[in-house]
Amino acid sequence: MILPAYHVHITAFFFITSVVFNSGLVYVIMNFTAKEVGKYKYIMLTFAMFNVLYSTVNMALLPAIHIHERSFLVFATRLESLSPNTGRILTGLYCSMFAQSMFLLAVHFAYRYLYIVRYVKLDLNQKVTF
Repeated sequence: MILPAYHVHITAFFFITSVVFNSGLVYVIMNFTAKEVGKYKYIMLTFAMFNVLYSTVNMALLPAIHIHERSFLVFATRLESLSPNTGRILTGLYCSMFAQSMFLLAVHFAYRYLYIVRYVKLDLNQKVTF
């Protein structure tokens, strides 16, 4: 399947945007993060690096998704530049990274929730004065 040219250009634009902004985010996190942020810095670094890798796989594969009734099919459209094994590996990686992005969002939510709950418990033990 050959994708329309505008699809390839849009994918390339978002790939470049992702690499530039996430690389900038990694630089800022590594060099300018306050100590109070703590281990949250590593979660943000994980997100930024994961986004760069996901965008790279997306650009290398140019996946197309076809949905029919209860079937879901993902296949590479950039077959001329990929060997069959590389295409299989990248397609599997793309699908697993899609699922992993949901997992990372869940971990991020749980971390922030537990962080807030911990401080609420600390505040409940303190005496309230007006």
